Amino acid sequence: MFHLFTSIPTNAFAKMNPETMTKKRPVDILTHKNWREWFQLLELHFAGEELDFMLRETEEEYCAVIAFTTQPGSSTCTNTPITDRNEVDDLGKTLDGLSLGKGRRTEPKTRPQEGRAINIEKQRLHRKASAKVLYTISICIDSLDGDLICEFATVKDKWNQLFAKYSKIRLQAN
Repeated sequence: MFHLFTSIPTNAFAKMNPETMTKKRPVDILTHKNWREWFQLLELHFAGEELDFMLRETEEEYCAVIAFTTQPGSSTCTNTPITDRNEVDDLGKTLDGLSLGKGRRTEPKTRPQEGRAINIEKQRLHRKASAKVLYTISICIDSLDGDLICEFATVKDKWNQLFAKYSKIRLQAN
């Protein structure tokens, strides 16, 4: 069974060679002193690698297939046949009931909640990008932050949690 990075092993930080990690790390380890620059530089890094969508979109948001719907008041071509929504739903139920591919290895669920279809090619790309972004974040945070974000399921949620932690205004003792 494949688990999509729901946790970061806390002992992984201790086993990594610091010299090797420094070479691979695009920014320093996240601290309260460098947090603004850390987030800005990592966002630039992810944008340069075309991975910045991972910080804004969940897998379901990125992979959703947008239905072709007609807006009220707009006209459609008279040559375009009209498909009744019930016919489409009936066809979907019929296809779901077929035993095609039973007994083979099955992919993770390809229909998100509420019955919306997803683009499986975009899902594959999203999972690959998720691994890259999570790896980069993981080598740029300490074990305490690794523990903090491990309970969150998506890269977007992990990123937002780190940002929320570090962007809080802290009172300085004089």
